[in-house]
Amino acid sequence: PYRWRELIARIRSLLRRAYGELSSAEADVLYAHDLTIDRTRASVSRGGRDINLTPTEFRLLVFLAQHPGQAFTRAQLMDNVWGADAEFYDDKTVSVHVRRLREKIESDPSDPTIVLTVPGIGYRLATEDYR
Repeated sequence: PYRWRELIARIRSLLRRAYGELSSAEADVLYAHDLTIDRTRASVSRGGRDINLTPTEFRLLVFLAQHPGQAFTRAQLMDNVWGADAEFYDDKTVSVHVRRLREKIESDPSDPTIVLTVPGIGYRLATEDYR
């Protein structure tokens, strides 16, 4: 039994493998768990309701959603999300932004199910319910 979004994501994946990349409009929307991440509009929503993220929280979520299940160190996240500005921050910055992101997207931020901590490494986006 598939959920509609999962079914659509699987069909898109098969089409992408068979015919190449999807149109840019389709590629600009990511689905992770019950979140819809629209990179064109720089918006995140759940059930049609917008979730207000800061630009950094948005970039962090997009980066993790583009690599579901892959664990990243704080240094890797700094390089990929903060880019050239990373040298001006320490790795506690990542922890603070992950905590704030969890407060906005998790049902229970103290027991996260979307952005997970990987002990000894850093963080990853859970692959369960990823679309």
